[in-house]
Amino acid sequence: MTYAPQHRPALAVGLMTLSLWVLSVLDGTSKWLVMAGMPVLLVAWMRYTVHFGLALTIGVRQHGWGILRSKVPRLQLLRSALMIGSSLSVYTLLGYVPLAEATALGFVAPLIMLALAPWLLGESPQIYRWVGTAIAFAGMLLVIRPGGSLPPLGIALGLLNAVLIACVQLITKRMHVDNPFTTMIWSSMGGTILVTAMLPIAFAQLADDFMPTTIQWLALLSTGVTGLIGHLLQVNALQRGHASVIAPFIYLQIFSATFIGWLIWDQLPDQLTWIGISIIFLSGAMVGFIEYRKHRRVAR
Repeated sequence: MTYAPQHRPALAVGLMTLSLWVLSVLDGTSKWLVMAGMPVLLVAWMRYTVHFGLALTIGVRQHGWGILRSKVPRLQLLRSALMIGSSLSVYTLLGYVPLAEATALGFVAPLIMLALAPWLLGESPQIYRWVGTAIAFAGMLLVIRPGGSLPPLGIALGLLNAVLIACVQLITKRMHVDNPFTTMIWSSMGGTILVTAMLPIAFAQLADDFMPTTIQWLALLSTGVTGLIGHLLQVNALQRGHASVIAPFIYLQIFSATFIGWLIWDQLPDQLTWIGISIIFLSGAMVGFIEYRKHRRVAR
């Protein structure tokens, strides 16, 4: 039986917003572990292994072993490969730049989604979306400005991660025929297999004098839990609303990222970075408000 979620834009936006807070916790935990000396590959391995175990257990218990069958296996495999690439790039990125700035670099992803949605998803192009995208891009130039505090390698990793995130989200939108748990199982299974093959590299990078504490082990285990919850919420959101409607609300993650960065490392963006972030956020809010009014009129 084909999985057919009901189109509910307001619920989709709510789920996406909640997922962003959960994923900010995941990013903050990963940054803390990497800065403590935990190899990036080991963090990624634990995140995907725990994610896979939980998704498989819950999915099979609720839906039976048929939950493993995908109607779009090629898209599932492609999504899994892109996700592991995104995870490795963002975990490496977090070792170079503060959490808020790393999140701001990821804001290129909604711009890519808005640009590609008419061609890949068949959503009608609208002039106000392109205006919002152009304004947001101007804000992005302030965040990554030459002579700023961000290193070139950090900027490159952030932009690479944004491209991968946009591709993952666009592919997720095209996989609406699969149950969200099917997507969670396939994505985490692929990530687990790929990173397990690279574990020898992770242990080679582990310093001889580094001995993780109990709190660090618990934090490492938690990455799988927050990864599962965050992406499950995101998959449900993308299956219940148009990508062009949801994309602008991704900008709300700057608040959760800034709060966690301030709480743990007392890091706050500088004045010009805040101006750039504000421009990006306002452009996203403008597009989101227009989309909301438009869909309300259609609903009536």
